[in-house]
Amino acid sequence: MADWNGSLTLGTEQMAALDAFIHQPDTRKGDIFAQGTLPVNPGLAVDWIIKHDLFEGVVIHFSLMAQDGTVFLAGADASLSQAADLRESYVLEHEDARYHVTIAQA
Repeated sequence: MADWNGSLTLGTEQMAALDAFIHQPDTRKGDIFAQGTLPVNPGLAVDWIIKHDLFEGVVIHFSLMAQDGTVFLAGADASLSQAADLRESYVLEHEDARYHVTIAQA
């Protein structure tokens, strides 16, 4: 059981755009496809990013951060060879607490 649950929703158009970002690198306008922050409480947030990494290809990365963004507490990531590689959930753990992020497709 998670101590916190958050969700990230990607629509059909975003999933198609992510596939293009992965498979058609010449069409990229930059190395970052999307990014955002999911507030956990006044002191914590989960930052997420989908980006192209020079060594790993396209990845999704989650970082549990102190709210001021200066202290990294925990992370989870995965390589993506297609948009469908996005798992339904990711779990970050810090000091016996579990932070669960669900990926939903609209």
